[in-house]
Amino acid sequence: MRSSTCTQGASRCQQRSEWAFVNIPADLPSAAGVWAGQPNDVVVVGAKGVILHFDGTSWTNQGAAGAAVTLSGVGGNGSGLVYAVGKGTILERASASSGAWVAMKPPIENHPLHHVWVGSGTTSFITGEGGVVLVRTSTGWTTTRTDSGYDLYGVWRQPGWGTYVVGEAGAIFRGQ
Repeated sequence: MRSSTCTQGASRCQQRSEWAFVNIPADLPSAAGVWAGQPNDVVVVGAKGVILHFDGTSWTNQGAAGAAVTLSGVGGNGSGLVYAVGKGTILERASASSGAWVAMKPPIENHPLHHVWVGSGTTSFITGEGGVVLVRTSTGWTTTRTDSGYDLYGVWRQPGWGTYVVGEAGAIFRGQ
């Protein structure tokens, strides 16, 4: 792809190499997380509780179930289960077509949460500040912590291999 510009302003809209600017319907002050389960199921979250959904044709603003908190992470599985997280916030998508998101009560109130990984079954992981790792199983959310207290910004799980969480100061932890 050749370099070009778009109508949104040069600093945000220049296209270079294989990256192309994506026009969105809402004023998104800052995007913090993206997840795509299918080409027609892309979710972007960001500041002021913005949740954008791409259905393969157009973007819609799905809001944030009344939350004005910055959403910092989003993750899902190919079966439609999607969570968005932020400070003291876990939102679960009710359905892609309705655009409805339901607030869940985290096991730790008002705690900054950063990243989410969602498995094919009921298992999900969320990382947060102070070494917090939230784990969801069929019985609900539980809180675990690494011994370090480092803020954790990423999580990935591969069944049979284990779960990895990463964070500040180069912290990498492996769990089951």
